[in-house]
Amino acid sequence: MGDGESFTTSGGTWYQPYVDYAVKNGIITNGAYADYTATATRVQFAAILAAALPDEALPAINSVTSLPDLDANAAYAAAVLKLYNAGILTGSDAAGSFKPESTIQRSEVATIVTRMADKSLRKTFTLTAAPTEQQGRSPMRTQADLEGTWSAVYTDGSLYEYTFSGDHFTRVVKHEFDSLGYTSFQIYDGTYTMTSEPINGDENVRKLTLNTTYEQVDGNSKDGFKVTGNDTRTIEFTTNLLVPEDCFIWSGATFYRAEPVVKQEYETVLANFGGIKDPADAGYPMYAEFPSIPDFGAIYGLERIPAPDAEDVRLPAEMEEIFDAADAYTSDVTTYYYSAYDFQKRENSFFPPYLDIGFFYDYEDALEACGFEGKFLPNILGEKTFYYEGYGYLVSYTILHVDLSFATGHEDYTGDKIAIYIHPA
Repeated sequence: MGDGESFTTSGGTWYQPYVDYAVKNGIITNGAYADYTATATRVQFAAILAAALPDEALPAINSVTSLPDLDANAAYAAAVLKLYNAGILTGSDAAGSFKPESTIQRSEVATIVTRMADKSLRKTFTLTAAPTEQQGRSPMRTQADLEGTWSAVYTDGSLYEYTFSGDHFTRVVKHEFDSLGYTSFQIYDGTYTMTSEPINGDENVRKLTLNTTYEQVDGNSKDGFKVTGNDTRTIEFTTNLLVPEDCFIWSGATFYRAEPVVKQEYETVLANFGGIKDPADAGYPMYAEFPSIPDFGAIYGLERIPAPDAEDVRLPAEMEEIFDAADAYTSDVTTYYYSAYDFQKRENSFFPPYLDIGFFYDYEDALEACGFEGKFLPNILGEKTFYYEGYGYLVSYTILHVDLSFATGHEDYTGDKIAIYIHPA
């Protein structure tokens, strides 16, 4: 190194000494990058190199003030322009297009580093303004203009890939977890409609609004995949027709046309698991109203009973108020009730089931076998409530204690009630 710095690694990750040096010398900020093993984008590489040398080592030999695909307000804009003006970067076409979010190639790295080290190799040039609408560019006004596959590297290192065909779309997100030894994928698969409108009256800068309806699949190369829900979502892209290449921007990432390599990789990994997990494969009976959720009553051999406010069930007034308040607070929740008395009678138990910590274990096992994941969530009282999440639903449960002195004459309704709660995630 020019400053005489030497690097040694004693345990830990191989790149940590270099990261520490870069942070110490102001080349990057601590925590700037979540994954130092991810493929670098052109803008990430440019920002690091521009900060690696002092300004006097990068004298301007060109006069570049803007680029077709460079956001002048972006944090990295000054660094990119510094390298253009120093003759380190020249762009990918006559207009100097930078392609900030595309991944950088080894050959490009070699050229850039060589120019950084040897001033005689730096380039002087004059950029040609891009025409008002690039010949051969998609005008980005109809769904047909999105036809095909588009990809980008997101800021966290994830690979995003959209594929459009007619009114059908697929979005696949891939993230490598090298330290954990697996690759995760998230997939949206569904239909969409699109509108296109100019931004601030400029026909060359447009907002594309996609209204989507899709099924979501999540999983990884270690555990397999499952459907986690169905949803609708509005997604907005922006595009600048002055940029020579077809592209659009979403959430700071620039998408260019590409081959569907991420989708193909997902399909290969999915095939290794024999397809998406189906809750029915676990062998448990499911609720007719919720085919992905195991039927508590069928598993425990209990019949459903009417809700506590049914006409033939008498509760103390204060309990009626509690149930009414709960129903109002959770109006989107489906609740199934079962008689704990039946269970106690069958098990010859003198104690309410809520005193038996293992009472719900069989149901929890069934939920997990069907692909649900157990989680904690603070409730309205600030306490932690245990629930299971999967296929777009939250499933939780409790014991509702009813004093035996309020017996109704119908023995199935005396004593404790088991409540199963199902609500959208």
